Amino acid sequence: MKSITSILGVLLALVPFSQCLTPTFKIETPSSFSVLKKCNESTLYSIQTAAYSEYPIYLADIHGGSSYDLGYSYGYLLGNQSIENYDALLTSALPATFERDAFEVFLDWQWNDYLSKQVPQEFIDEMSGVGDGAAAAGFGSGLDKLMQRSIVIANFPGDITTNIEWLLWNEMGGNSEDIKNSLFESTEAKYKGMQCSHFAVWGSRTVNGTLFAGRNLDWLARSGISKNKVVTVFHPPGKISHVTFGFAGMIGSLAGMSSEGIVVTESGNDVKKETFDGFPWILRLRYIMMNSNGLQEARDLWENTNNTLGTNHLLASGKNETDLKSNHPALELETMKGYTAYFYDDDPRESQYIYVNQTTGEKYVMGWPMPEAVFRTNHGYDTNIQNEEVESYTPNSDTIIREHLFGTIFEWYQAAQIEIDYLEAVNTTSIPGNKGTEDFFYCVNVENAANILSVTFVPLENKAFFAFEDGSGSTYSPACCSTYIEIDFTYFF
Repeated sequence: MKSITSILGVLLALVPFSQCLTPTFKIETPSSFSVLKKCNESTLYSIQTAAYSEYPIYLADIHGGSSYDLGYSYGYLLGNQSIENYDALLTSALPATFERDAFEVFLDWQWNDYLSKQVPQEFIDEMSGVGDGAAAAGFGSGLDKLMQRSIVIANFPGDITTNIEWLLWNEMGGNSEDIKNSLFESTEAKYKGMQCSHFAVWGSRTVNGTLFAGRNLDWLARSGISKNKVVTVFHPPGKISHVTFGFAGMIGSLAGMSSEGIVVTESGNDVKKETFDGFPWILRLRYIMMNSNGLQEARDLWENTNNTLGTNHLLASGKNETDLKSNHPALELETMKGYTAYFYDDDPRESQYIYVNQTTGEKYVMGWPMPEAVFRTNHGYDTNIQNEEVESYTPNSDTIIREHLFGTIFEWYQAAQIEIDYLEAVNTTSIPGNKGTEDFFYCVNVENAANILSVTFVPLENKAFFAFEDGSGSTYSPACCSTYIEIDFTYFF
C-alpha cells in the first residue's frame, strides 16, 4: 500500500534545516503588568510589551466568593471591552441593521430553548454577575444577554452558511431552509472556511519528557475583536484556578490551561449530527479545567456531559504523575451529537483511513499515527464520525495537508535528534496556522490570513506563549506570524 508520498515530498521540501531552527515569529517576555482597574480582589492589567503597542493585551485576574462574584468582577472590569467586541463581531458579519435584529432574535431563541438547558448553574450565575457588574461600572444593562449570544455564535458550525442546516434540521425537521437563507445570506464571505489546529507532544520527543501543547484559532480575522484581546485567570471558589486565552466578552475557553496542568483546545469538524441540546463546548472546556486533577477525571467529566456539534478536542495532562508515567498523557476527542470517539497516541485507526484515487486506483494512507504525539485539524478518523462528515477529503484537502505538517515536523525533529523545547514547540504551533497562502513556513503575503489566536502551553511550568492577530492593512499580521508573549502563570495561580 502506498502512503501519501506526494504530500510528504512537498512538505519535506518546504522544511529546510535552517527554517526549523529560525522561525519567523518572535517571543517576548512582558516588561511589567500595569494595573488599570480593580474590583474587590480582582484586577485588570495591561501587559506591557514592545509588541501589540496600539491595542495592548489585557490580563484579568478574577476572584470571588461565588460564581456570581466572579462574573460581577468580570463585568465591572471588562464590561466596555465586552460590549465593543460584541458590536464589532456582529457589525463585521452582519452589516445591515435589519439582518442584525433578526440574527439576535435567532440567537436568543437558540440560547433560551436549547443551548442554555444543560449549562451548569454556576455559569448562569456567573453571567448574571457579569450583567450586574457592567451596569455598576456604568456600561448599561444587558451584557449577560450579549454574552449568551456570543456563546451561541462560538458554538456554531465552522462553515455556518452551509452547515447550520443540520443543526436546524435537528430542531425543526424539514422546515429549516428558509430560516437558514434569510439569516445567513450575506454572511458567507465572513464565516466560510473557518479552520483550527492543535497538538500535544511529550516523552522521548521533548526535553526532559515535558508535555507541550499548542492551538491555533483560524476564525473571523479582522473582525475588530482583537482590539480587546484578553487573558483571563479565573479562581472559582473551591475549585481549580485556570487561565483562558481569547477576547473580551467570551467567558468560555477557546484555549486554556489549569493550575493542575490540564490543557484544553478545540478544532471544528462539521458533521450532519449536530444539536444545541448539550453543553456548549466553550463552557464545557472551562468546566473540565476547574474540576479535573488528571486526564481520567477530565475524560469522565466529558463522558458525563453531552455533545453539541462536530468538533475535535484535545485534553492533555502535563503535571499529573500518573498520567505522565503512563506515557499517554494526552487524548484526542472526535465528537458529534450523542457520540465521542477517543484516541490516544499511535492509534491504528488513523492509519486505517484510506483514500483511493478513482482514476489511478492508487491508495493513500490519510492518517499519521505516531507514539508520544497527538494532533488534529478539521477531520476525523473514527468511521462513525467520517460517515457523518459534511465534506469528503482527498490527500490534497487543506485539513489533511495542515495535519500532516505536524507529522512532518515531529519526524524532522526526531531525525535531526532535536528534543523539542520552548522554541520548537512554539514553532510547531506557528507553522500550521492559517497564513492565507499554501506556504506555511514563511510569513509573506498574509493579507488573506485567518489566524487570530495561537497558543503554546507548558503546563508543567504553568507557562504559556500566546500571540494574537495584530495591525491592519499592509501592517496586518496573523497571530502565528506575530509576537508570542511568554508568561509564567505561577504567580496568578
